[in-house]
Order: sequence, then structure tokens, then C-alpha cells
Amino acid sequence: MLILVGSTALLTLAYSLKSEFRLAIGEFGDAPYLSGFNSDEPGTPRYRWTGGSRITGGQTSALVNFPFLPASGAENQVKIQVGAASAKDSGQKNPPVVAILVNGVEIGKAQMPEGTVSDFEFKVPAAALRDDYFLVELRSPIFSASGRQLGVKVQEVTLLTAPTIRIPPFEVWFWALVYTAGDGLVALKVVQMWRIRTAIFIATVAGLVLLVPLLAIPYMLPHNINLWYGPSNSTPYLVQVAAWVMGSVGVLAWVREIGNWLWEFPAKLEEGNLARTILLGFSALYVVYALLFIGQMDFIGHADYADNAVVARNLIRGNGLSADYAAQFYTRYDLPRPADTWPLLQPLMIAPFFLLFGPTAFAAKLPNLIIVLTLTWALYRWGTRYFNRKTGLVASLLSLSSPVFWETVAYPINDIGFTLFAFLGLLNLYRASQYHPLSGAAVSDTVPVYRAVPRQIYQWLVYPARKYWLWAGLWCGLLLWSKPSGAVVLVAAGLWLLYQKFFNREIRIEWKNLLLWGILALLVFSPYMARSMLMSGSPVNSTERYDVWLLEYTPWEHIYDLYYPDNRPLPEPRLLMNYGFDTVLKTKYTQFRDAAEDFIQGRYIAPVVWVFAVVGLFGLSRRRYGLLALLASGFVIYLLFINLYWHYEIRYFMVWLPWFYLLGAYGLGWLYDKMRQNENTAKIGKLGIWVLFGSFLIMTLPNIPQITDAGYTGKTGIVITSEWIKQNTPADAVIMTRAPWELSFHSDRRSVMIPNNIQTLTQLKPVIRDYKVRYLQLNYLDTGNSIWRERPALWKLLNREQVPGFNKVYEWGDFVVYEITDPNLLKEN
Repeated sequence: MLILVGSTALLTLAYSLKSEFRLAIGEFGDAPYLSGFNSDEPGTPRYRWTGGSRITGGQTSALVNFPFLPASGAENQVKIQVGAASAKDSGQKNPPVVAILVNGVEIGKAQMPEGTVSDFEFKVPAAALRDDYFLVELRSPIFSASGRQLGVKVQEVTLLTAPTIRIPPFEVWFWALVYTAGDGLVALKVVQMWRIRTAIFIATVAGLVLLVPLLAIPYMLPHNINLWYGPSNSTPYLVQVAAWVMGSVGVLAWVREIGNWLWEFPAKLEEGNLARTILLGFSALYVVYALLFIGQMDFIGHADYADNAVVARNLIRGNGLSADYAAQFYTRYDLPRPADTWPLLQPLMIAPFFLLFGPTAFAAKLPNLIIVLTLTWALYRWGTRYFNRKTGLVASLLSLSSPVFWETVAYPINDIGFTLFAFLGLLNLYRASQYHPLSGAAVSDTVPVYRAVPRQIYQWLVYPARKYWLWAGLWCGLLLWSKPSGAVVLVAAGLWLLYQKFFNREIRIEWKNLLLWGILALLVFSPYMARSMLMSGSPVNSTERYDVWLLEYTPWEHIYDLYYPDNRPLPEPRLLMNYGFDTVLKTKYTQFRDAAEDFIQGRYIAPVVWVFAVVGLFGLSRRRYGLLALLASGFVIYLLFINLYWHYEIRYFMVWLPWFYLLGAYGLGWLYDKMRQNENTAKIGKLGIWVLFGSFLIMTLPNIPQITDAGYTGKTGIVITSEWIKQNTPADAVIMTRAPWELSFHSDRRSVMIPNNIQTLTQLKPVIRDYKVRYLQLNYLDTGNSIWRERPALWKLLNREQVPGFNKVYEWGDFVVYEITDPNLLKEN
């Protein structure tokens, strides 16, 4: 604890004292801070040309990402040493003008001197500051020379600010902690002959003392050596290299003692409450960090993430399960309109938190935090029950360190609920099908009796075999609420149960239990079906029944084409014949290829987890083959449904991650148990335990930077723009936008999608008239972006050109809002 507190205090002090940060462009250590620059070149001092990448429309945009933030409330300045090529070398008639932006806000322009470098200083307005990063951008025209695209020559970029309290980035804090701990281990080896408490205290103090010169080095080095700490650990920095060196030395000093401890520790997990206590500690840490983290997030998320929050907000306002936007044009809506695209369980889970904490992005993320924790503890419980505590603990830690699950905490997505309910539903189905009552035991012998409930009814409900069928029915019903397409998993489970009933003589499955499971699942799901029947006459109503015949076969933007205003026929299966056999087969092949590549390359599951999952398969006892068959049948049928009917997205396979975690954890523990069983191989085993421990670290530690990615936090453009809309437009205003989901949530205004395939602004008239649109919001202001490719009518507005009838009322960075004043678009006829 002293190392933790002391290193945090020292590192915070090192960051907070800094009042000037000078980045020498082209000198050692500058690359991690830069984007859009060419390679460094010799000179006195060295320099770089902008234009290595990030080139659009004859302009280059070079970025400098500073490793710490300026002080708020202080007079902050950016100083730049920059110049242009001579007219003879560049062929440019006039010296270029460079626009300087901070965090997307322009703070000034400067005309470059020809053939030389000059200093330019710009004040940074408070409006440009953000609480998550400080990004300087240089925009300039480009010219060609020696086969390269060049902008301007940059030698130095400096931030002038004032000392202030700054929290260091997580990865810097982590490596400083490792460095300090390594120092402490070495010191402890030297003083270990003293009393243990005294030795630990002295070692800790020694580690902190040795941290001080490491943090002071960047202050003492010449300014043309860039050794400051941050902004990422993707490139070796002083603190990271030092941490690896001292950590390795510390471990080597204690390698025998650590090896002996690692050899005994997994076996101790099977005793007492050690495993549960460890998981409880990590769970508490996860909750605290998650609450702090999502508290800094302002963005609700895109599309279905935001839709869940919009529907939940309307529900607590008494508007039912409805949405404030129209994202597609298969039919004309009256806003707010019934939610008819995505599943409804997520809004229902969010609504109580909106009542408690208000309709905020923070409150919308809390249900999934609870679900991730529930899934983590479910993995521990069932991993312990079916395998051992080692398996349960490792699987649950893999769950907590999963960046895939963390993504569902950061954004209110329904896939994590589907994952939890599928996990519990399939487990209870398997447990129910495998249940064997004690030989000769009567029903009354296996359940307690409570006189408050009629004895026969109570015994019928809680009889162990039937109890598991009831739980399975409940979880499977909630599975359908979270994702109705998940019914294909239940179809696979049903086929597996029928096979077990007719061909597995070791177990007995009664028809009444199968019916109990199916009927209960349908009863739980029946309110959803009833609502859909009232809306469309179909048990499951979703606009995705039209999207399915467009997605992947055509560009995605086609799901936003105009249908009802043009009286076009709605998408239907016969479109497949119009696409042609070649297109359909190629599309389906691409789906399977993408799925295979993602799994093989470890984009969803780390390769080391795959390896130990295979080991776990070989180590499974024969009595677990039934569970394996249940999972395999569900996976295959689900894969075929997603790739043949719907379309592949990697997040759809989140539902199978808990099982891979269990198998990988079991494989890891199985190898350890095999080494422990043979006393003659103890020496070899103590070497092997290092391999297993290293494998566990590889499973978990690489995920931490993704979970701590600062890109999640801070203000986002759509939120800033939406807040302006909320404060500066009438409450009944309707905004046309490419992001109606998140804009509706953050602005609390009704919105409508910008239709696709718009050649002239006149084509917008039916939508503007029907929804009484008065504002147009645009972002991604690049006509080359694929979302605007079939919307040429908007290209002039995207380029911020004057268009009659569209009055620009707001601009921030890449976000623009126009007020529509064209009477030809607004009039009814």
C-alpha cells in the first residue's frame, strides 16, 4: 500500500510541476506523439515535413498529441517553429498559410516564411480545452517533391502553461508502480535478515527513493531529447524500459522463493475462501474503476446503444416503449413512434436507473455493469461446481479483464444481457437433463417442507430436477427478450434434448419437463409477442426484417433510402434473385471468411486462450461430453443463422466467450494438476509453473490498456453539438441528421435520418414536410466519406459553402448545424 500511495504521489507531482512542454520534432523520442508527418530529417536542429499521411483534397492535417493537459484557468499558449519550402522547390506561387487548431478549434493562422523557419505563438482559448487530451493540428496545402507529399517544415511545438494538479495516464502509473516494486524487491533481498516488517518498510522506502531520479531525468535532459512519459506505452519510454529492467532484476533476485510460492498457490485456492476473497477484491476494484470511468464519459453510444437510452427515457416519461426519431423510411411515423427495430429488454433494465439517477448517460450504463458482475460470479460458481475453484477463479478474472465485456459497460448494448441469459439458460438445461435423484429417495426426502404453501404444490415446484427446468425456462425467456433471434440457440438446445431423450440411455427426460421448459420460456416472452402482434400481426416485429435483404448485398446506407415517399416496394427475399447468384454466394463466403479470420487472428479471443481451451477439451472427463455437444450444436446453428440469414459482426459471438473462458481456465488448471500429481517431476513442474503463470498474464494484462483507453472519456463532438441544440432550439424542434439516435438522446429533441440517395435538395421535401424538420446537422465533413457518397445534394453544405435556404447557425470542429429557411422545402404543397 505504501508503494501504491507513494509512487502515485511522486508521479502526480512530476506531472503537476510541469509548466512547459517542448516537443522537438525530428529528434529522438518524438514519433509516438505525432501523426501525419514524414520521416525525420537531418539538420540543426532536426525537423520533419508534414504530409506523410492524413491528406485530403490537397490539404494535409498533421497532429501533435501532448502527453499532459494545460492548466485550466491559466493563460495557455502554443508556440510553433515552422517554415515553408522556397518557391523554387515547391512550385507554389505564394507562401502557404497554415491553420493551427487545438482540439478541433481553430486558434489562428500564419503565413509561412519562404525557405526558413520562424516562431509563431497563439493563445489557447478556454473553449478549446478538453479534460481528456490536448491535440495540436497543423493544416496546410501540399506540394510534391522527390515522390513525397510535403506540407510545411516543423522543428518544434511547445505548450506554455502553468503548474496544476494532473493525474498521470494509467499506463505511466502502472509502469512506475512496477519500477518501484522492482526496486523494493531488490532492496528487500539485501535487508531480508532484519525483522520482516522493518525489512519491508525499508525496501518500500528504497523503491520510492529510487523512483525520484527516474522522474527527474526529463527535467534535466536537453530539450531535444523527448523522454517524457506518455501518451501511450506502444513505444518504449524511459519509465517503461526502466520498469522492465528493474522488474526483471527484482524477480530474478527472488526467483526461487517466487517459484515455490507459485507452485503452492493454485493448490491453496481449493481450500477455504481464498479464491472467493480474491474474486471479491477484484470485483470491488472493477466496480470502483468502472463507476469513476463511466462517470467521465459523456457519450451514450451510437445507433442501438443510444436507442436503448432513448426508449428508456420515453418509458419513464409515460410515452411507453417509443423512440423520438425516425431512422428509416419504410413507413411514415408520428413521433414519438413505437420502438420497432431493436430488442426491448435493455430499455426496461435502464428505466429504473433513470428513475433513480435521472436520464443520463451514466445511469444508462449501470445495468450492464451489474450484468458483467453477475456473469463473472456465475462463471466462478459454475466453474467451481463443474470443475474446480482454480477454473472458476481464472474464468471469472478473464471475464473482468475482457475488453469485449468492458465495451458493454461503456455503452448500453444488449449483447451482454443475451450472453448472461444464454449462459444461465444452457447451464440449467444441461443440469436439468443430467439430474439423477438419489437411489430410493422419495420426493419428500429431497426437498424441505414449508407449511405455508400446500405441500404437494411446493414439492412439485422445488423438486430438484423440475427446479432446474423452471430456472432454464426463466433464463431462456429473458434470452428471447434480450435478442429474439437467440431463439436459434434454443432450437439447437431442443434438438440436443430430443437426442438425449431418445438415444442416451443413461438419463431420463420426461415430456412434461420439456413442455414445462418451453411453455415457461414462451410465457416469459409472451408480453413481447403480444405487443408485436398488436403492432404488426407478427410475433416479433422489427424493421430488420427489411434490412436483412439489403445489408451486405448493397452498401449499408441503402437501408436509409426513401421508400414510403417514393412508393417503392419494401425489401423482400426476391431481391436475392435480382442480385444474382454470384453476388449472393460471394457475400455469404465473405461472412464466413471474416468470421474465420477474426477467430484465427485472435481479434475476439486471445490465441493463448484458444490454446488452453483446446487443452481443456482434451482434459474433459467423459461425463462432460454432453455439455460439449450442447454447446457445439448451439454454436454451429447460431453461426449458420448469423452468416446465412443475417450478417456477421464480431460482437454477435460474444455469447460464446464465457464458455471459451471456462475451457481455457480449465486447460490451465488441468496442466497444473497433472504436474502436481507426479512428485518425481517437482523440479520440472516448478519450471512449468512459470510458463502457466506467464500464460495467465498474457491472457489478462494485454487487455488492460484497452480497458483504460482514454478515448472513451471526455467530451465528444456530437454531445457538444447536441447540448448547443438543446439550449438554442425550441423544445418541439426536429433535426435532420445522420446520427438521429444519439442526437435525440443528448439534445432531447426529435430527429430524423438524412435520407440516402439524395441527388437534389428537393428530394428532402417530403421528409421535411412530414416531420416538420427545421434544422440540419452534419458531421464527418468530407465528401469522400462513404456515408455521403450517395447524398451529393449535401456536398456543398458539407464543404460549408453558401447554399440558399440553409443558414449556418453553429459550427464546432467537424460539426455544423444549419437552419432550414428555404420556403420551397418548408411549404406544405
